[in-house]
Amino acid sequence: TNGTNFTKKWIDLFKQFDNIKIVLSSDGVDDTFDYIRTNANWSKVKENVTELAKLKNIEFVHSYTIQMYNAFSLVPILEFVRQWNIEHTYLTNFDCHFAERVYQTYLSTALLDNKDRNSIMSELESYISRYPEMTKFAHQIMDVIKVDKIRTVTEAERKYFSDYTKKLDKVRHTNLVDLDPRFRKYLI
Repeated sequence: TNGTNFTKKWIDLFKQFDNIKIVLSSDGVDDTFDYIRTNANWSKVKENVTELAKLKNIEFVHSYTIQMYNAFSLVPILEFVRQWNIEHTYLTNFDCHFAERVYQTYLSTALLDNKDRNSIMSELESYISRYPEMTKFAHQIMDVIKVDKIRTVTEAERKYFSDYTKKLDKVRHTNLVDLDPRFRKYLI
């Protein structure tokens, strides 16, 4: 689930089971989540899953698709999961989260230039040094970026990312550069 909508009916149903595992797919937190999942609201999602977390029979797994749109906000994802684990230790542990590559090649972190890729990897390494309990999950994210680095990106993919993003921004009344100014150079 993306966590955008849980009604009392769902909560009442969940209470009838001994154990439930919910995979929360969010791809970002705060403004990044709101950008990627336009018309969804991170605050509401956080409120929904926090309410569900009160049920002792639910285990949460956090799932993130690593992509260009969240490439500059990976540490906040890790920090959210770390804080979640602290607040809800009865629900989950630090090893049950996962990161995966985005399916659409035009959204792949392969589009990152070396400077940005290295900066992101340094931020992740620095985070791991402060919070070693997050190493496994951080390494999953880093592995996605490393694999994406190997792939050759065509100019057509770069152009498609730029055109696609500009069209989305126009329709959604959003602006990717507002998330992070580093995106500007990718919108050729």
